[in-house]
Amino acid sequence: MLRSHCILFGLLFIHSDISQGYKMQINLATITWAHAVNDKAYLNSSLNSGIDMLEADIVIGRTADNKENNIPIMGHPPNNVSDLSLSQFVSIVDEFNKRNAAKKGIKLDFKCIEAFESAIRNEEFSAILSKANYPVWLNADILEGPLAHPQSNPVDATLFIKGGKLFPRSVLSLGWTTGFDATKKVGYTESNVREMLRVLETNEVRQPVTFAVRAGLVAESKNEMNKLLSNNTHTLTVWSAINDEGFDVDKLNDVLDGIGIRRIYVDVPDELKSQLNLLNSTQIDA
Repeated sequence: MLRSHCILFGLLFIHSDISQGYKMQINLATITWAHAVNDKAYLNSSLNSGIDMLEADIVIGRTADNKENNIPIMGHPPNNVSDLSLSQFVSIVDEFNKRNAAKKGIKLDFKCIEAFESAIRNEEFSAILSKANYPVWLNADILEGPLAHPQSNPVDATLFIKGGKLFPRSVLSLGWTTGFDATKKVGYTESNVREMLRVLETNEVRQPVTFAVRAGLVAESKNEMNKLLSNNTHTLTVWSAINDEGFDVDKLNDVLDGIGIRRIYVDVPDELKSQLNLLNSTQIDA
């Protein structure tokens, strides 16, 4: 548990430290994740587990007791009712971290800009995030990507980044709306990469960034992933849906091995995770 605590505390500063020549001697792929921590029971069990990072989804909705309506709650579309509001979520995690040396990091996945803007207007939410001494990731799909569903609208990139700058020690986790079809052998395009890098430049992003990328698409995107990470100290967070099957894992390993264990987080189902070379790697890239 002490090792986990040390790793997580370091994640707050890893990106800027790398840019100054500091080499974090850990394998980021070994960081563990809990997914969709969107209710009180799952939050409690996750806090009392050995998991490092808690990923949770945020939408606009109401609490199950009907005491609050049209507020940011924990839930994944189309759900809009939860027993856990966003304010309650961050408060519970913050209190846990104050009492425990082995702290939990949080990744807040905002599904719409309305939820994010409502959140950052909340004084309790903003106060907790501003003082957090544990990893806080703010995530949104801000651009349209490969095979995106027509109704999957990206979160407004400019507004999301502007709001994220209010919490300069947080990590901006930025991705694309995507779909997946193994028969189409589709990956991220040069245009996807250029657009994302242009958004960062236009909005003068200076805080840590991780790009949320879908494993099955990454397998077909070796050149694009290298371009995405060239001339910066950003990282990838490789994720995969449980039903994303049929892609070439050897090709995925080829892409990830070329990037190295200091710049890749792995947030995928256990079956896929067990096939990745990074999980067993001890080599620190130069």
